[in-house]
Amino acid sequence: MSHFLHYRSAKMNESDFFSLIQTATSQDAHRIFLIAYKNSQRGLIQNNRLIDHVVQLAIGSGNNKLISECVRKFYIFMSLDSWQQLFQTVLRDDPGVIELFEHKRPSEFQAVSKSALYKGFSSQDTVALVSHCNNNRFTIRSALKSLHLDKKEAQEVLDGLRGTKLTAYNLIETLRFAFRHHIVDETSCQIIDRILHKTWNGDVLLKRGQRINYQVRDDFRFFYAMATPDERVKLTETLQTLGHAISLLETEEIASFMNNLNDYFFASNQFTFINSTTGKTYILDRLIKKTMQFVFKHHAKIQPKDGVKQIRDILRSLRFDSSPGQASLFEFIVHENPAMAFEILNNYKTKKSVLVNPIMEGIARGVLRAKTLTPYQRVMAFEKFRQSAKELGFKYQMSARLTVLLGNSILKLENISRNPKSNLLQPVIQYGITKGVPHAIIKKWSKALP
Repeated sequence: MSHFLHYRSAKMNESDFFSLIQTATSQDAHRIFLIAYKNSQRGLIQNNRLIDHVVQLAIGSGNNKLISECVRKFYIFMSLDSWQQLFQTVLRDDPGVIELFEHKRPSEFQAVSKSALYKGFSSQDTVALVSHCNNNRFTIRSALKSLHLDKKEAQEVLDGLRGTKLTAYNLIETLRFAFRHHIVDETSCQIIDRILHKTWNGDVLLKRGQRINYQVRDDFRFFYAMATPDERVKLTETLQTLGHAISLLETEEIASFMNNLNDYFFASNQFTFINSTTGKTYILDRLIKKTMQFVFKHHAKIQPKDGVKQIRDILRSLRFDSSPGQASLFEFIVHENPAMAFEILNNYKTKKSVLVNPIMEGIARGVLRAKTLTPYQRVMAFEKFRQSAKELGFKYQMSARLTVLLGNSILKLENISRNPKSNLLQPVIQYGITKGVPHAIIKKWSKALP
């Protein structure tokens, strides 16, 4: 044994090395490590169990420097047991190795990190894990869900993650963590800002415009024009996901967050994703709309009226006017009771300016989706609603989106002898063309005509 230990650079195969370590003790750990490392570099020793035994000898030696060196050199070969013994220590002392471990052995990394989280992680260790796990979705979600902190401690975690480069998906998990700990202030607004930056890469969109010399003052209109169809869908999906996250807050917190977000967008200079009022309004309006949709959906199957009440309570607590919010409220009122569409028109016939186009759209959507009506009754009720609005003097034009909803509603109808489908669909097709309804949809409708 001692003879071999004096020849640290000697070539040694796995059989010789196995014989060597049979009588090795923790006192021999450093010399054993040198022999193992030299010969693993030569490709002579590659057996995971043999190399893991070297790591265990290092652990037994209590030499932290040697342990760190072993992990750095042999992280590929270490067993899960060895990793579980050392995971938190390595995370604190040499987090770069954690990144290598996740990159080379992602499934084993997830198993080890899950076990470590189950045993309990401090908030500081959690910040380190999230920062050095290469944006591993499973790990970040598990790490943030494992923490049960007071609001002050949760804020410290968010402060620690402020400079971490996270993907949009993992930033959304961070936002959910903030919401679970009732943090709805500027911190959460900043996370929204970061998520939007990750959703649309402004630098890439800017270069596209420069290549074709596209110029427009409004930065949001510029970005939207330069975005591909997939990128536009990605923004829509991101806003929908954010709306769902916001909708899970308590009523007062939803209103408080929306008020803070409105201030962050329009009253401060902190929002960096978009400068134009058009863009800020677009984003806030869609966040409100999606949030209200999910708020109603949470109640829809059991007690829809509670959903309407919650939306009304949220809107009452807003410090700013929100047409999308009001539109959602009217939509879901009518969704439950379509007769209310006509009552609303009568109530506001002397205050027509209140029912701006987005709100009228909301009422119309409620009619076309009314759960108490048959498909045919919905279409007929919509036509009656539109005629009543015209007779009462409301200036209202269907958007392309609502036109698509109407056309598809007609398309789904069975053949009706007294009012053929084609009679209903033809004017919708003609109107849709003028409103810019996509050609593919117009073509689909046209195929239903005789």
